[in-house]
Amino acid sequence: MQTELAVLFSQYIKAFAQCSMAGVKSCYQIPCVMSTPEKLLLLNNEKSFEQEFEQIFSMVRSAKLTAFKVSAASFEEINENTALVAIDWEFIDSTNNVFAQFTAIYHLTNSPSGFKIFNVISHDVPQGNSLNNPLKITMEQA
Repeated sequence: MQTELAVLFSQYIKAFAQCSMAGVKSCYQIPCVMSTPEKLLLLNNEKSFEQEFEQIFSMVRSAKLTAFKVSAASFEEINENTALVAIDWEFIDSTNNVFAQFTAIYHLTNSPSGFKIFNVISHDVPQGNSLNNPLKITMEQA
């Protein structure tokens, strides 16, 4: 499971850095839920998913983000079909400053094509390596 999750999140980071809608969407199960300190969203179809991620990609481009760094990552196997992944993120801009720093907790389900994200909960303050198993994820530059 550890290898599958590491591969999924490496692909996710690469797609995110490239603002690739198809790449990011391939990491999610739709419908899915996204929860941030500001809002709770049910992305119940491809159109709502694409609208939300286009807003996120617009922010990435306008902020001139150049790196997405994982400062801590861990996972917990709930059962063979369900996992949790906790990632402390740093989004770095073109002047090498931290643009955003937060923790995201991902709930994943195993599908015929591998693990997919179905719920994300983001917290403003990094929480640290909070789950039992460390997860090594390859970083991607924008």
